[in-house]
Amino acid sequence: MEAIENYIKSKGNDNNENNNNHNYDNNKYNNYANFNKNNINQFFDFIKSKIIRNNKEKNKLLEWISEKGKIQKINLIYNSKIDGDEAENFYDKCAYKGPTISLIKTKKGRVFGGFAKSEWIKGRRAIEDKNAFLFSLDNLEKYKILKPLFAICSANDGYFLIYGNNWDACGIYLYSKKSIKKTKENHQSKVYDVPSNNCLSGETEFTVEEIEVYQIIFS
Repeated sequence: MEAIENYIKSKGNDNNENNNNHNYDNNKYNNYANFNKNNINQFFDFIKSKIIRNNKEKNKLLEWISEKGKIQKINLIYNSKIDGDEAENFYDKCAYKGPTISLIKTKKGRVFGGFAKSEWIKGRRAIEDKNAFLFSLDNLEKYKILKPLFAICSANDGYFLIYGNNWDACGIYLYSKKSIKKTKENHQSKVYDVPSNNCLSGETEFTVEEIEVYQIIFS
């Protein structure tokens, strides 16, 4: 509990290794509850993330999510190291769970992901979502949706976490089935406002270290 209390005390501030000159405006956070001992359970899973590296990244993610509504609770519903790293594991845990934010960490240490207010489903189809966005925690940047009709895509046969459309230029997709692993980052289809094809992962094909998916419950 000491670690949690230390995080509460430091809300809105960077860790010592971060830029101490950056001051957070607490007015930005009106859409999510302030961290305190009375509501810590609302954010416990998120605070204990193995992928998010510091308070600055946590606060930035909360700021972005809170732009989509007032956050009531955040639940960890999928971790690739615990639940399995194949597509069927992802859909078993994440389909029909409402809004989610996904975090992907690569073997080279890059951290990025996406938010969707529409829910993942089982089956093959594009899913519209005007609230979706991609983000890079390395750059602390959010990339807005340009083509909401193709915000996310659910698929069969091993594909999952697809942000965008058109397999070869979809944005992001992962494939994992029977020990066969594939990944792709390519933003030629411009579903999201990402400035370059490999802006998030740094590679056209990256190797996944870990994935976390959080269910976002809005009030």
